Amino acid sequence: MNQLGAQKSAYLKSAAHQPVDWMPWGDGVFQRARRESKPVLLDIGAVWCHWCHVMDRESYENADTAQIINERFVAVKVDRDERPDLDLRYQRMVSALSGQGGWPLTAFLTPDGKCFYGGSYFPPENMIGRPGFPTVLTKVAEFFQESRDKVDQAAQELYDALTETTPESGDQIRISSDTISAAVNHMTRGFDPLNGGFGNAPKFFHCPALMTIMALWRADKDQELGSVLRHTLRQMADGGVRDHLAGGFHRYSVDATWGVPHFEKMAYDNADLLKIYSAAYSATGEEKFLDAARETARFTRETLMDPAGGFYASQDADINLDDDGDHYTWSAAEAAAALSGDELEIVRRRYGLREQGDMGHDPARCVLRVVEPFESIAAAMKIKQGEVERTFGNARRKMIEARAKRKMPFVDTTMYTNWNGMFISAFLAAGGFLGDYTLWQDARRAFDRFATDNNNFVSGVARSLGSGAAGLLDDYACMLMAALDMYETSGETKYLEQAMSIRKAAWEKFGDPVGGYFDAESGADPIVSANRVKPTQDAPSPSPVMTMAYGDFRLYHHIGARELEESARMALNLVSKDSVQHALFYASSIHLMDFIMSDSCQITVAEGDKAARMLKAAKGVYMPHLVIKRAGVFSAALPEGAGALVCYRGTCHPPVNSPEELTALLRSL
Repeated sequence: MNQLGAQKSAYLKSAAHQPVDWMPWGDGVFQRARRESKPVLLDIGAVWCHWCHVMDRESYENADTAQIINERFVAVKVDRDERPDLDLRYQRMVSALSGQGGWPLTAFLTPDGKCFYGGSYFPPENMIGRPGFPTVLTKVAEFFQESRDKVDQAAQELYDALTETTPESGDQIRISSDTISAAVNHMTRGFDPLNGGFGNAPKFFHCPALMTIMALWRADKDQELGSVLRHTLRQMADGGVRDHLAGGFHRYSVDATWGVPHFEKMAYDNADLLKIYSAAYSATGEEKFLDAARETARFTRETLMDPAGGFYASQDADINLDDDGDHYTWSAAEAAAALSGDELEIVRRRYGLREQGDMGHDPARCVLRVVEPFESIAAAMKIKQGEVERTFGNARRKMIEARAKRKMPFVDTTMYTNWNGMFISAFLAAGGFLGDYTLWQDARRAFDRFATDNNNFVSGVARSLGSGAAGLLDDYACMLMAALDMYETSGETKYLEQAMSIRKAAWEKFGDPVGGYFDAESGADPIVSANRVKPTQDAPSPSPVMTMAYGDFRLYHHIGARELEESARMALNLVSKDSVQHALFYASSIHLMDFIMSDSCQITVAEGDKAARMLKAAKGVYMPHLVIKRAGVFSAALPEGAGALVCYRGTCHPPVNSPEELTALLRSL
């Protein structure tokens, strides 16, 4: 046993049996490296990462390879979910050196923590044009010992080149409608008109971009943006990247058609997609979006939600190292064993089941995806469409029951604060849009549990529930948004007070008077503190800096503190004007800019008996950048008898007196 057995991380614990003398991250790693004059081998991965498991088995569980590592390196293993701040820094370094990124991340460091070589997955043996991992280890160790001056110089030069700086004056992005238009043009330039989404394979969801596009489309009724949004959401909902039995979405598609995914399911993807699909249903009334939202909420509740409150981090892709999504895929023979007669034929047509499947390791296995509409199946089988849909529903239930008998992929039950904040906000949004207020109860239970664990956030936010580890900027940003959503949904001022506490602590720990926020606290970790950064890019979840700034601007609307407005505006100074050309990865910046520039929809709800019903109505219609205030708290009182006042795009409409009137008014805007 190495030193990882006592760690809380499931990923680190899974390596406790390996013959590599792994150490957890900490000062002791670098003290030992200096004392023994050895380079540091850094492995960054995650419990859900398929290729991390492959490299573990091929290399880190190999006694001969482990001997090379133990003799010539100080080895440290890091969970990227637990330490995204470390992952961010070393991904940048390795990508600059090798052009490779992702997980597993394999980095070689000097004893002061600077990277001088690295890559991602290395094979266990030499291949044509690619060295095996034992060869890499031997060559790196020799180079370190024989050319130490060159190693230190190269590592320092790389470090200096990647040290983040604020854009020079004149290079900053301009807050203007022209900037937004240019950014959206660049964003949609990569739109795939055939398959939906952006770019080619591999294809990711780009949730911040979809949220930005939806907000701009809803405000301006731009038909082109509406087509981009609808087509993308339809293709994703029908594709193999969605789990059509248990619900929820896998992490990304390896092809351009959303057909074959990497099968892990991440909290952040499913939180954002729940919010997007429920909002899209509210805006369009499209049943496909309703179904995707409901099924994502069902998956979350059944698999990722803790009964006591809160949400787990992820579900693994695989059962073991010999499969590749076998839990989620089906062979024609497996379907035939579970179904009979018309059931099998309808499922075969609907989900594209065939003898020759999709998976390289087992060609018989198929990824389920929607390939034929019910109307076409009914016509081909000469059965009424209603009967086809009923038979399909019965067959799907049988497949769910059959799949439930398979071993369930591992669920990482760590409850990270940032992803819980995202899920709380998503459950509150979806509860309103879907009219399922039990989702609000789930969100409240989760938020209150985190508030209790963090002493109502008066001193800050922890990295995860019960950990006591210092939170990162993203934890503060996502929980700030969740607190504001809790306040606007419930009308209870305690949640606004908690939002103010979170923001106050965030500014004290991460705020920079020059503009924006650093991602980690000064002094929290020597390696991190030496190069604090302000992450403005969406990678892939929304930028922590822009999420925090968006929360600042929301809070400004509630309490009127001008420094909050200024903080939100100054955060955009961190974004270079050149980023407009890469707007797909800076969509959160454009979303914030649109919020600052637009006359957002503000609804003031009166106190009284009908306040709860008015709040439900206000949260039931998707409006971009919505702010819901309570009369008499930080807002002016409403006329006697009025239920709510709506101000939108510079116009305040006559007060409405009932939830029905409020819903009708919002839908007319």
